[in-house]
Amino acid sequence: MHLRAFLPLAFAALAAAADSLSNVLKANSDTLSTLSSLMAMDPSLGQKLASSTDITLLAPSNEAFAKMMKSDPVFAQNANNATFVSSLLRYHVVVGKTTSSMFPVKPKHASTWLETPTTNVTGAQKVALAEKGDAVVVFSGYKQQSTITRSDVPFAGGVLHVIDAVLTLPATPAETAMNMGLTSMAGALVKVGLVDGVDSLQAATIFAPTNEAFQAIGATAASMSQQDLANIMQYHVLANQVRLSSAVTSKMGFKSMMGEKVTLRKEVGTVFANSAKITVADVITSDGVMHVIDNVLNPASPKLAPIRNAAPSNPAFQGAVASDNPPFTEGVRPTANFTPAASLASRKINISLGAVVLGFLGCAAVVVL
Repeated sequence: MHLRAFLPLAFAALAAAADSLSNVLKANSDTLSTLSSLMAMDPSLGQKLASSTDITLLAPSNEAFAKMMKSDPVFAQNANNATFVSSLLRYHVVVGKTTSSMFPVKPKHASTWLETPTTNVTGAQKVALAEKGDAVVVFSGYKQQSTITRSDVPFAGGVLHVIDAVLTLPATPAETAMNMGLTSMAGALVKVGLVDGVDSLQAATIFAPTNEAFQAIGATAASMSQQDLANIMQYHVLANQVRLSSAVTSKMGFKSMMGEKVTLRKEVGTVFANSAKITVADVITSDGVMHVIDNVLNPASPKLAPIRNAAPSNPAFQGAVASDNPPFTEGVRPTANFTPAASLASRKINISLGAVVLGFLGCAAVVVL
């Protein structure tokens, strides 16, 4: 049965008159008691929820929290850390009342209540809401997917959806690249000294080539001057603009951080950046979005167009020499377990949510050196 068609009859909150959130949580303690206990650690959040209207609460089930506690030791160790818990819970509150029937086929990015000193993206941290087949889902950091298992539970301030997995906080572009297995991208940013500059941008769009894409030009890239490599890396960044793949309908040019334009286009349902195919789109980061691409962009060849049936896309650097291994990866160590980015389209990555939350809050260093 389609999720939007069924009524979660087990929920006492489906009474004609919407009850307070605290009463809804109490009435459904068999499913949401862990959430209630964690919310009690932040009285200011409870007060704000009680007085707010027009909001959506994405409520991890008891099973979702238990699964996270068991699989993520860092999360389990910090479940009693009030700052940790407060930031995590605020990321589960979405601005605007969004019922399941309002979730679009193309993911809609929505603002949450999470705002910290490290928040660079305009309008606080984001989640993506979408309909996916017969399911209604939420995408969070690292494009982790949470599925709504019980929808449209009303309360006085808005609507609650029960989800089957705890949301993952967005990480910085460098940390996102590392933990998604894009270690050549992260290493190249380190080599040219752009990590801090890129991570501190507001409303940024990052094009992140896979390790295989870097390896295809590895020997050539390794012999480049510092300035030439810096120009190439800056060409992979659109500053002060978030460009979602769903918004690309035709050929569109956008100025990059280094000055030359990057052309986005859609062909037969696939979105390209110049000649590079976007293989994993719209990964939410702390300052915007990241698109994983199968080719390193070349600012000297901005007019390159996609070649149909080229899998992967041909290198944009004419005469480039490949390397035996992905370049720029020496000493670059992911801070969490990951599944290679190429696998994201079909399955979830195994991220240590506890480590991500601590890194987001500045409580743990991002190891890039």
